[in-house]
Amino acid sequence: MRDEVSTQFPFDYILDERISRKLVVALKNGEAGTVRDILCEIRYPAIDNQLDDNRISDLKDTIKVLCAILLFISIEIGMSRAMAVQLRDKYLEQAKHIRTYQQGRIVINSIFLRFSNEIGGLIPESVDSRIVNEAIKYIEEHIDENIKSNTIAKEIGTSEPNICRTFKNETGITISTYINRRKIAYAAELLSGSNMKLGEMSKKLGYKNQQYFSKVFRKIKGMTPAEYRMWVFDYPTSFSDLAVQTQEMYS
Repeated sequence: MRDEVSTQFPFDYILDERISRKLVVALKNGEAGTVRDILCEIRYPAIDNQLDDNRISDLKDTIKVLCAILLFISIEIGMSRAMAVQLRDKYLEQAKHIRTYQQGRIVINSIFLRFSNEIGGLIPESVDSRIVNEAIKYIEEHIDENIKSNTIAKEIGTSEPNICRTFKNETGITISTYINRRKIAYAAELLSGSNMKLGEMSKKLGYKNQQYFSKVFRKIKGMTPAEYRMWVFDYPTSFSDLAVQTQEMYS
């Protein structure tokens, strides 16, 4: 089967099973950039006339199902139920105003982007393993360095295979994923709280260059650092604002 969906989305919604798995894995890994790339492949009907009541109802039902799935995944990963429910309710409210396919696409893409973005910001809570807790402490204290798993292992007195295996078993994510999440979370704070230039920021966080920093940032946050900076300071409060903010990302 080809990696595509039916053009009759969402009424004859046929998503390639392999793509479905990729989407769920990307969500669970908090890789908003990968989620965004997958969503860009989904084709919608070219027409954008106002839909009849039955099709609007079908579109809204699709969004309800997506919200339920994302709610379950996000809570399973570690998002607080209050946060997950708040996000779900926000988009269910926005779905009430949908009248066209394009508006439905905007809401659906925004749902995935926001949920995966929030999941990507989650960090493991304190665990029982001494190795993992010491590794997390080391990462926090050296967040502005080019951190390597073999360096961490040496510093805390264990082997690299052991720390990688233990970290994954205890937290559900790899140690390299955790390092990048923490660095990008720090970068997000800098983007929203300062006017620091991206080149300076990438250097401060220990990345080899600005291009690689931007690539990692987009993979986790689903947008470039420049897009994120605009996103933070212009958080959409209405459906029209949401449309303006998302249409270029998924064009």
